[in-house]
Amino acid sequence: MLLSGTVNASVEDLGLVFYNPARLSQIQNPAFVISAKVYELTSTKIKDGLGVGNDLSKSSFGGAPNLVAGTFNIPFLKGHSFAYSFLTRFRNQSDFNAQEDFLENQEVNDLPYTSLIAKLNSNNGINEEWFGLTWSRKINDKLSGGITMFGYQKDYSSGLILQLNGLQYDNTTDMLGRNRNLSYNAYGLLWKAGLSAELKNINVGLTITTPRMNLFGSGSTTYEDFQSGLDSIKNIPNSDRYIENQQDDLSIKVRSPVSIGLGVGLKLPQSTIHISSEWYAGLRNYTVMESESFIGQQPNDTINLMLVDDLKSVLNFGIGIEHRFNEKISVYGSVASDFTAVNSGAAYLYEFKDTLAHSKFDGNLFHMAGGVALNMKWAELTLGATYAASSRSIPRPFYILGEDLIGEPKYSNLLYKRWRFIVGFSFPFRGTVIKN
Repeated sequence: MLLSGTVNASVEDLGLVFYNPARLSQIQNPAFVISAKVYELTSTKIKDGLGVGNDLSKSSFGGAPNLVAGTFNIPFLKGHSFAYSFLTRFRNQSDFNAQEDFLENQEVNDLPYTSLIAKLNSNNGINEEWFGLTWSRKINDKLSGGITMFGYQKDYSSGLILQLNGLQYDNTTDMLGRNRNLSYNAYGLLWKAGLSAELKNINVGLTITTPRMNLFGSGSTTYEDFQSGLDSIKNIPNSDRYIENQQDDLSIKVRSPVSIGLGVGLKLPQSTIHISSEWYAGLRNYTVMESESFIGQQPNDTINLMLVDDLKSVLNFGIGIEHRFNEKISVYGSVASDFTAVNSGAAYLYEFKDTLAHSKFDGNLFHMAGGVALNMKWAELTLGATYAASSRSIPRPFYILGEDLIGEPKYSNLLYKRWRFIVGFSFPFRGTVIKN
C-alpha cells in the first residue's frame, strides 16, 4: 500500500498473491500476513449540489480493505509453492441525506406555497471480497512462474429517493415522489498469472489478469413515480402519475477487462526503486442487469429499466522508492495514477432515466503514499498513510427553488478525497518463531 501497488516485479511479502504470484517461489521466507489495522477517511462534496450555496457533503471514517494470506505445502509436490489469501478488493459506501423545510412563502413555477418540504435520500455501495489459491514454481535459477485463482463475491446497490411536498395558499397539497433502486450480488472466478525474473541488480515482472467468469447471482429493481397536484415540472404540463414496480431474481452479467501488467525493480545498495504499469482493455457497451418490461398504472407507459456499462482502455503507471537506513528501519514513498475507464453516456441515477450507468465516476485519481517499516525479531511493523483525490464536473443533481424543480441544466463540482492510515504486521511463522 505504501508503494501504491508498484511492486509487480519486486513484491517481498504475500501481497504477491495479488501483484505477481510468480514471486512466491522466489521469496525464501514468506510470512503469514495480517494487514489488521487499516483505517480510511473519505470525504465527498458536491459544491452547489442543491443550488448556489447549498452543498451536498458526506464524510466517513472506518476500516479499509485488507489482506490475510499464508503459505502451505503439499508433501508430494516438491519444488512447488502454495498460498491462500483473503482480500477485500473493494469497499465503498456513499450516502447522502438532505432535507429542506421552506416555511415562508415560496414560489415554484409560478405556484405560490405557504409550506414546501424537499427530501433527498441517496445510497451507493460496493463490497467485493476475493478468495485466492496461489501456485508457483521456479522455471530455473532466475525465472519463476505462478498463478492465482480468485473466487469473488460482489454486492452492488444504488438507490435514490426524492420527495417534494407542498401546501398552496388555497390549502391544495402537491406531491412528487421518485424512487429508483438497483442492486445485485454476483459470484464468479478470475485468474492472475505471472512471470518473474530475478537478476543481479534488477527484477522484472509480467502479469496477465483474465476477465471475470460469472457463476451465479441475481439482482432486483425498484421503480416508483408518484405525482399529484403539480401543474408542471420544468414548465411542461404534467398529469398525475402513479407508477410502481418491483422485480427480484433478475439475471445479471458482470464483466471485467483483461489487463496486462509490467514492472521493474531496480536494486541499489540501500534502496529499491519500483516502477510498474498496467494496461486495461476496454469493454464495449453491454447490459449488466435489465428488468422485464412493465406497463405503468397511470399513465400506461411501457418501461424497461436497464443498468449498462461501457469502459474504455486505460494505461496506469506508478513509481515507488524504498530506502533502508539499516536492518531495522526502512522508509517508503510513492505516486501512482488511477485513470478512469468510464466511457458510458448513460444517465446518472438522479436523472431518473430508464437506462442508467453502472460505472459513472469518471474522475481521475492520483495516489500518494509514505511510511516507515520497523523490522523487529518477532515481526515487521509498518506505519504510514496514503492519500488520493479527484475533482470533476457533474450536472447539478437538484435545484429545489429554481425555474425547474429537477435537473437544472447547470453544473456542480464534485470533490473526492481519501486518506488511509496503516498499522500493519507481518509475522515470519515459517522461520525461527515456528521452530520455537
